[in-house]
Amino acid sequence: MQDTGIGLTVEQIGKLFNSFAQADTSITRKYGGTGLGLAISKSLAHAMGGDIGAESVLGKGSTFWFRARLGVGSSEHFLPEPGIDIHGARVLVVDDNKAAALVLADTLADIGFVVDQVHSGPASLEALRVADALSKPYVFVMMDWQMPGMDGLEAVKAIQDMLPQTAPFVLMVTAHRRQDLIKGAERIGISHVLSKPVSGSMLVNTMMQIMGHAHASQAPGKPLRTTLALEGQLGHLGGARILLVEDNEINQLVASELLQQAGFQIDVAGNGQIGVHQVHARESEHLPYDLVLMDMQMPVMDGVTASRLIRERFNAEQLPIVAMTANAMKIDRDRCIDAGMNAVVTKPINPEELWKALLDWIKVRPGMGPQLGTQSSAATVTEELPELMQGLRAIPELDVEQGLQRSTRNPAFYASMLRKFVASQEGVAKRIDAALEASDLILAERMAHTLKAVAGNLGAGFIQLFAEELENALRLGAPMQQIRAALERTAAALDGFIAALKASPGLVKAENTSARVILDEAEHAEAKRISSKIRMLLVNDDPDAQTEWETHATLLKAHYPNGAAVEAAINEFAFEQALELLDEAESVQP
Repeated sequence: MQDTGIGLTVEQIGKLFNSFAQADTSITRKYGGTGLGLAISKSLAHAMGGDIGAESVLGKGSTFWFRARLGVGSSEHFLPEPGIDIHGARVLVVDDNKAAALVLADTLADIGFVVDQVHSGPASLEALRVADALSKPYVFVMMDWQMPGMDGLEAVKAIQDMLPQTAPFVLMVTAHRRQDLIKGAERIGISHVLSKPVSGSMLVNTMMQIMGHAHASQAPGKPLRTTLALEGQLGHLGGARILLVEDNEINQLVASELLQQAGFQIDVAGNGQIGVHQVHARESEHLPYDLVLMDMQMPVMDGVTASRLIRERFNAEQLPIVAMTANAMKIDRDRCIDAGMNAVVTKPINPEELWKALLDWIKVRPGMGPQLGTQSSAATVTEELPELMQGLRAIPELDVEQGLQRSTRNPAFYASMLRKFVASQEGVAKRIDAALEASDLILAERMAHTLKAVAGNLGAGFIQLFAEELENALRLGAPMQQIRAALERTAAALDGFIAALKASPGLVKAENTSARVILDEAEHAEAKRISSKIRMLLVNDDPDAQTEWETHATLLKAHYPNGAAVEAAINEFAFEQALELLDEAESVQP
């Protein structure tokens, strides 16, 4: 990039890519910011195996450059090719914020739409009137909600009154809390509400849904057939022993369900330390694992450290280790390979990618082969729970087809995963905030990373994007103001999404139909004894606290009214918070 601006001296260029450096440090400077953007750019360039720099002549201008090593991405990362020809279709963007309108218009133009912009409700009415009179109507209107004078809902109602027969398709777009908008939108017949920022793929998919031409990747047909074809090749590996090292319960269940249905024997370890112990224990029993699936970011011991320890005894031929990570950057993949892992698959889990990795790395041994009693995911494709699925499909941020594809196309299993998401992630923003207050940025980053991964697994790509923004801000050491802003956006999006899940008939209620367990005096005493043991484990940061709680979960949750919150904190290894919750519960116990 070149400019013809004020230019820089050699000394100024030397400081340019340092955080919070100003080229002009005088109090009367005309140009300049914090310098953090260039520091982040430098970090990103290095992360991609490249470099960044600048050349300048004082008073004449500057040239900024960067280089990076970029591979060819898989097709899943490209914008989907629409099922119908949308090239040249006309779209009107209505937003009083001119910068926001420009960003959205550029995204739409990149997809292939012809885009116009206006910046008020009345201006949108005039633009539509003129377009209709010239027989060049708009196919879509992207309508901002909160605008001065005439807001988005009022503008849409006026459009419907003005063009009762030829009104375009309308998508509401907002940076505010969606739940405050949805009811008003539904009353005037608008079922699609998108939250800013809006990705290109989300726009295409939503527009195809509105026009009744859902893209083929959203239907169970082609990708499911490809996945099942690969799954059918796994028969000779049936019975292979796989260790899944993963700290998040939802990710554990999704991966375990996929692998068990394909005929594999699965053990689960909640962190790297437990995983290393189980690898050695199985070897001593002469029942070694055939492959380890290793998460990267875990409490107690991360996947990279665990892999290095395993490699001290077992080489890559003896025990393949395949990383599972939601971090797809080259630097993360390189860390995995440098630690001795054989390969990397990304989260959210793509069954096709997982099957390829297993076919590449599991070696056939005596005892493997087709397993009796295993069920192919093809048997679960039939639609179940129609009312619940219909309610879930009405949630704009939730791609149900994607979620089903990643949960063996089993609606009941998918619904159970969504319930667990509500239970485990509803308070995560507050827990991240508490971690920030305690200056525990590592814990905050790990919780954001977990939210990103589980949201992606369930088809909640919108939440995944916000969580990724927060995770990156924490990882790159952004200013606390920027981190707080990212957390606020994540919390607002998550609150709206969870509220929409709770409002889906039959989702959360189905989890709470069982009657509350009533304990007698002896059982309360036993719960207190077990709680004391768990408390000591928590004080010592001992991961066995999780196992101890799981063993007695029914009793403890009947004893403690806030037992579910204690369980969630322990499962996320937020041990200090779990202790605080136990203290709070004890203070109100009789």
